[in-house]
Order: sequence, then C-alpha cells, then structure tokens
Amino acid sequence: MISLFKVNMSPDAPALVAEVLNSGYVGQGPKVLQFEKLLDEYFKSRVLTVSSCTHGLDLIYHLSGLGAGDKVISSPLTCLATNTGLVNRGVEILWADVDPDTGCIDANDVEDLLCKHKKVRAIQVVDWGGRECSEDALEAISREYGVPIIEDAAHVFKPKTQRHACLWYTAFSFGPIKHLCCGGDGGAIIVPPFEYERAKLLRWYGLDRSKFESMRCGQDLLESGYRYNMSDIAATIGIANMERGKMSVQRATEHAKIYKEAFCDLKTVKTPEHEDDDNSWWLYDIRTPRRDLFEKFMAARSIAVSQVHRRNDVMSSMPKSVYRLHELDRYEAEHCCIPVGWWLDQDEIIQVTEAVRDWDKNL
Repeated sequence: MISLFKVNMSPDAPALVAEVLNSGYVGQGPKVLQFEKLLDEYFKSRVLTVSSCTHGLDLIYHLSGLGAGDKVISSPLTCLATNTGLVNRGVEILWADVDPDTGCIDANDVEDLLCKHKKVRAIQVVDWGGRECSEDALEAISREYGVPIIEDAAHVFKPKTQRHACLWYTAFSFGPIKHLCCGGDGGAIIVPPFEYERAKLLRWYGLDRSKFESMRCGQDLLESGYRYNMSDIAATIGIANMERGKMSVQRATEHAKIYKEAFCDLKTVKTPEHEDDDNSWWLYDIRTPRRDLFEKFMAARSIAVSQVHRRNDVMSSMPKSVYRLHELDRYEAEHCCIPVGWWLDQDEIIQVTEAVRDWDKNL
C-alpha cells in the first residue's frame, strides 16, 4: 500500500536524543534555544516554540483575550484541534464558507459575516493542505474592521511574511506526520512583536525561565499562564529533522508539478491551484464525483487516499452553522487527498498517476 503519510525522521535523531536523555536536563533548555534560532532564520521572524500547535493556538486565544460569549469567525474544513480550543473557552464560532478552488476560508464570506454580526473578536483561518489563505484580502479586511487574524498554519512549513499592518498571529505544527517532525508533538507561534515577551512568559506559567537561579521562587506571577513550552527532547528531534523538513517540502512540490502535468487533460478530476510559492503541499487535494467509489478504486490499487479531516460543523460538540455553506457542501462531497509526500519514488508516482487517469477514463 502506498502511504498517504509517513514519519519524516532523521537517522541521526536517536543518538542525539540519547545525549539529551543522559545529560540530566530534558526540559526546556539550550536545545530549545538552538532550535528557535534555526526557526527564526528559516521563517524570517521571531519564533516561539510550544508543546503543540493546539497549545500554540490556545496561547494565541489568551493573548487575544478570547473568552465566553465572544464571537470568532472560523473555517470548518480543518482538524478538530483548530476549533476545540475555541469551544472549550465558550467562544461562539461563526462558520465561514470555503473558497471552492482552494478549500481555504472565503475572504468574501468572512466580510459578509463581519457585516452581519457585530463585535466579532477574531478571524481564524486555516492554510488547508499547506496552501496559504488569501492573506492580502484578509489583511485588508482585518485593517478595515479592526479584527485580528489567527492563522492555523499546521500544514505549512515555509518562510512566512510577518504582517505588521494588522494584528496577525500564526501557529505551526511539528507533529508526527508533518513536514518537520519533533517526535510525538511540537509546534511554534509567531505573534505581533509587541506580544512576543508576554507570550514567552505565558508559555511557562507566566514566569521568566531565563532567570534560572530564581525562575520558580524569586519572581512574582503577574499573569497566569500555561505549561505549553517545548522540551529539549522535542527540540533535539526538530534540530535533527530541520533539513529533512525543507527536503520534504521540496520533494512534495516536485511531485505536485508532476501531477499537474499528468492530470491537466482529465475531464472529471479537478486538481488544486498550483501556486508553488504559497504552498507546502502537505496534502494534494483533488476533486472528483463519486468520491466514495474513488476511495475504493484507489484502495484496490494499493494506494491510500482520504479526506484527512471531517468538516467540524457537523460534529455533535461543535456549533451548527447559521447559514448554509454551499461551497463547503460541494467541496466535501468531492474532495480527496492522494499521496504527494517525500517518500514516494518514481515508480509509485507513476502508479498513482496511472490510477487517477484510469479512474477518470472509466468514470
């Protein structure tokens, strides 16, 4: 079976982790600082590591002052982790429709919701599959309405342009099957510059860990925080995998280009937009009629495919949409992800392309 996902782990990681385990210091320490420096250089922004993307988002919710009764516009096409933190804080989620070409949040629908609902506190967007959302349009909306943007970039591993014209927060995931893997979990956030020091304190209870001699007993707690910091173990795995993460994006981009050429003449299969500069290609999300039969068709050819995530607004614990999400209804009925990752060899790429072409021919 050709896998849809695979752990991207450096063979050097076990020995490097063993050094940390035997060092007597496994919590947040010098390895986290080293990893953050690498991330700063790569993302071209000041980065704070966190224990997971989910925790990073929750920390951003705290920074944004989100709480019970507040309204947040969000996308339902995403991992549950994107929205469970909002639900747990008692936030009222207003679901926005998706762009039918990308699966990302529809900026026009976001603006419509802002016009219909007063006192919206934030707009949460998702870079679906690694494809960056319509950032210029969303930035303009954020400036006009004075509402911050919270970007779930869990599928992205590419340098980001830090936007200073509006309040823009970003959370990344370095989970087990992401481009950059930190082991069991791990993540990072980029926050507006004036929030950096506050976020740095809040990720570890609200205390300054740089004051090693008195970091627990010699400080006053001015604002209660969380245990959302990364360990040196996770950071060491991240350091070991840093170059592999870059390679993963490069290989996935190369495979996406092959698919673009191979599928350009298909009649029933719609491929994603190919804006490689804005896409990490964590997913290659095609659209085709009879998706359920397509999944069986590909499984019979030993190729794993999946929708990966179920739309959040149909879950029992999630709020229901006040408005009909027409584009998402159509998107969900047809979309399915095929393997695109770094592990695919030439024969497997050919196997996938031939299977999709056979499906199109026989449908």
